Amino acid sequence: MNLHKSWGNSRPTKPRTEAQEVKKTLLVLSILSTLSPLAQGSSEFHIYQARYDDPLLNMVDQDSTTLDQFYTQPKTRQALEEIKQSLNHSNGKQNNKEENPTPSLNNHSSITARAKSQNKSTRSFSLSVADQTQSMPAGKTATYHFLAQGNDQWQGNICLSLASSLPGARLSKQEIRAGETFRLSIPSNNDTRWGDYMFTITASADNGSLVQQQRVNLNLLPNNIRQVTQANLSRMPIDDNNPEGIQSTILMEDAIAAFAVRVLVKISHPWHRDLKLTLSSPMGTHYNLENQNLVYQNSQYQEYSTDAFNNEAIQGHWTLKVADLAAGDRGILRGWQLMISGYSPAQSEQAGDPP
Repeated sequence: MNLHKSWGNSRPTKPRTEAQEVKKTLLVLSILSTLSPLAQGSSEFHIYQARYDDPLLNMVDQDSTTLDQFYTQPKTRQALEEIKQSLNHSNGKQNNKEENPTPSLNNHSSITARAKSQNKSTRSFSLSVADQTQSMPAGKTATYHFLAQGNDQWQGNICLSLASSLPGARLSKQEIRAGETFRLSIPSNNDTRWGDYMFTITASADNGSLVQQQRVNLNLLPNNIRQVTQANLSRMPIDDNNPEGIQSTILMEDAIAAFAVRVLVKISHPWHRDLKLTLSSPMGTHYNLENQNLVYQNSQYQEYSTDAFNNEAIQGHWTLKVADLAAGDRGILRGWQLMISGYSPAQSEQAGDPP
């Protein structure tokens, strides 16, 4: 009875406020019950559910203590954190939708343009040739064989053009399909000036957006080249440590112009670095013969080749000078031979004017 009297004399505002807090707590527990089976089956949940039906709601201290214990449980804190993270994740998705709207038509056009550009860059073809450099005497025809090969993305038509440094050169076709072959023919006659010529083939396709080039070279030789050979097999001792050295000569009697010169020299000497060899032509041109071997073999010729005398008249005396530039070793010149490839004087004027 005293309890009933105390209830009747107290102010009704405070119990009603505590009841509202309990209702809020039960609402939170209801939400947690859908997310955490452990929280739904806990004793605290059933206690609060029972106390909600009890009209005596003035036990504020006990209610607060029990509620604090409930919130301090690890499983309950984890459930609340999961609710918070879920809400933040939902808000983040919504913000991303607002910041990244659906691509507009302009963006779609840009993507399409990039796709076309990438597709265009993969379309290509190659241009190859067999025997890129050839040599032949004047009066004959040189032939080069080409292949234009497209890749997997392109197999269209190809237009061909030629840049030539020699009149008369021509292509077998002006237009081909990818995968086809064609030829370059270069005719010459006996009067064609000999020397080095270059030819450039340009292949273009897709309105000039695809272009390939290939260059070929032709070394045109005089048409009446012949070789003359003379030798001097006289033995001569080589003065030790004498820059003046010794001289040996060969007389060439043929009235032709030099196209290539080869020299064979046989010397007995223990150390090549002591020696300096110089070949001089009747026209007064001097050329130092270089050899990478450090020791001369008594039974072998050392061979040298040069184009330093090209286009010169070979008729006259050719001189080989051998000088020993260091003391201590002696040697012997056992002989030497001169082999010259030349052409008739009728082509001398043409040969002196390179293409």
